[in-house]
Amino acid sequence: PATTPRMMLTAFARFLGLPTTGSARLNSDGLSDVCAAVLTESGTSMIIVDEVHNLRTNRQAGVEAASTLKIFGDRINATFLYGGIDLDGSDMFTGELGRQIAGRVVLHPMRTYRFRTPAQQQEWIDLIGLCENHVILADHRPGMLANQAAYLHERVGGSIGSLRALIGDATARAILTGHETLTRTLLDQTPTDHRAETARRSMPPPDTQPVR
Repeated sequence: PATTPRMMLTAFARFLGLPTTGSARLNSDGLSDVCAAVLTESGTSMIIVDEVHNLRTNRQAGVEAASTLKIFGDRINATFLYGGIDLDGSDMFTGELGRQIAGRVVLHPMRTYRFRTPAQQQEWIDLIGLCENHVILADHRPGMLANQAAYLHERVGGSIGSLRALIGDATARAILTGHETLTRTLLDQTPTDHRAETARRSMPPPDTQPVR
């Protein structure tokens, strides 16, 4: 929330592997020149900036940082993808500067995975498979969690992050307890994050969910 143009551009420089120890002699414009040159030279086609909801354009520092980000984007022939929480109502798109930024972007709302139609169920199963590829247990094989797809969806409310955390924590528990596979009992014993638990309590029973 208190980021400045220099702090933001220094973060770009660090990500690009550029030396930052001597960057004190460079002002924001100088850092912008260096970063833009490297990104252009490397043929960068997409730049992802996460947690932009932290940019407070109702504060001077936030206005300057958001303005610098907008100008920086104008200098590079790449798609800028901004990620954040509740961006449509955030400071990022309010005020005069916010209206300018809003006029240059397309909003793509993200939602949790659904588990009603066959297509939605297959998407969820495919996601579980991707997470299973990272499970390193002697007796566990990819695809063994497919039969637990409905249960896993209920546990995590269709959230990717919560699913990864649950499988990761259950894997760690399996190692610590001497189990070498992810059983239903082991998953039941593994807690999920507060958001997932809240979503689970608010979900209707499976037999009341419409199927199309």
